[in-house]
Amino acid sequence: MSDLPLALKYRPRTFDDVQGQGHVKYILKQMVKTKQVPPALVFSGSRGTGKTTSGRILGAALNCEADVEEAPCTTCASCLAVAAGNGIDVLEIDAASNGTVGEIRKLKDAVMYSVGGRFRVVLLDEAHSMSKEAFNALLKVLEEPPPNTVFILLTTEPNKILETVLSRCMPFEFRRMTAADIVARLNHIITLEELTVDPALLEAIAYKVQGGMRDAVMLLDQVTRTGVATVEGFNELFGISDVSVQLVGTALDGDMATGYKIIEEYFFRVGDAAGMVTDLTSLVRDLLVIRAGGDPRVPTEIEAAARRDLAARVPTEKLVATCRILWELKSRTRHVDNDQRAAMELAYALIVEALAGSSASTMAPAAPARRLTLQELAQA
Repeated sequence: MSDLPLALKYRPRTFDDVQGQGHVKYILKQMVKTKQVPPALVFSGSRGTGKTTSGRILGAALNCEADVEEAPCTTCASCLAVAAGNGIDVLEIDAASNGTVGEIRKLKDAVMYSVGGRFRVVLLDEAHSMSKEAFNALLKVLEEPPPNTVFILLTTEPNKILETVLSRCMPFEFRRMTAADIVARLNHIITLEELTVDPALLEAIAYKVQGGMRDAVMLLDQVTRTGVATVEGFNELFGISDVSVQLVGTALDGDMATGYKIIEEYFFRVGDAAGMVTDLTSLVRDLLVIRAGGDPRVPTEIEAAARRDLAARVPTEKLVATCRILWELKSRTRHVDNDQRAAMELAYALIVEALAGSSASTMAPAAPARRLTLQELAQA
């Protein structure tokens, strides 16, 4: 195994190498084929879904010395320069640190003159971080774009981009990868690296990263460099602390004492409610899927069986009520640091009430006629 990180070594260099995103790849290929590219594009979507990589590939293809129809050759001097990040016709700018009006004006001056390539492609990473004044400066460039210049705005938060700028960009939405796409890519990498890895481990990685391909490849790199090749080793290495199944089980039993003990132990080990809320939300989603006749798609059959057992015990309307509690909790814990455990315990009391109903009455004070919110409980 080389010293080069897998995420860099196996970063896609052609559109066909990009896993998923079929709708995006098809349109970009046609743009390369016809050499008709709008002056401004916006690539939006979660991190690690291929936005920057696709922008690089588009820039490489438009300037490839082999004059390709749909994809860069990856071997000419121009393609190699883009892959190394020093291509003179493909500029990458971190808008989070260079998103001032002054920087955008400098950029405007820089792209006014061709340096020999057929296209000048400018990637503005974290485009939503630009100031309002910078957006207005960029707007003036987009209103009268230099010839053969393409601006690509890369963002995880397109709602923060000035509407007048967005209206001049062709939108491309990069979707989270499916678990199957991620596993397929990881299998491709371990085959080339000649690694022996338990297939269940790849599924566990895909499940953990929640649709982020780059995160998955980096996680694979991390576990293989430490000699981990099984799900058991993976859980031990990262101290996986998903207690959602136990918590929902105790809530269904109305066993608040055991639930509070689980929460106490969790906070002793992890100290943050965000992971617990995420795991509980994911579990409730899985239970709703099962109730609707679907497949929970979890890494192991043991986990799937546990979810099916829980789903058989709780009606859909109680799961929906639990979702509302978790959404409110997620909003609350985002703004507090010292009271996360208290917020989690108060939310758990509401979850017990939602799932177990009257069965929890022997374990806790009688519920009021009207259900209290988290905020009301915290102020009580």
